[in-house]
Amino acid sequence: MQTTGAKLTSDDREVFASIFKDGKNARHDVPWQAFQLAMEHFGFTIKSGDGSHWVFTPPAAWGAKMITFHQPHGTRMINARIQDRFAKRLRRQYRWTAGTFRAKK
Repeated sequence: MQTTGAKLTSDDREVFASIFKDGKNARHDVPWQAFQLAMEHFGFTIKSGDGSHWVFTPPAAWGAKMITFHQPHGTRMINARIQDRFAKRLRRQYRWTAGTFRAKK
């Protein structure tokens, strides 16, 4: 899968480090808006679906399908349990791992 050209910020990398448990102290609650912004910076188009569902469509060049996520209610924070589900789905759909988001040195 093509993932080059992504314009991730250090904040975006922190979001994905938490979701994919990259590093000893990486896991923390992630604001929903930070997740959306990180996905957008990675090249996804994001649209509101039914209710609190959001549709994330990858760049056409990837030849990959879209994925939907349910926006957490209440605090709008993605806690560890939800992050585990997000990570599992992102691994299965796009073969992403923690290494996908590490800054190149």
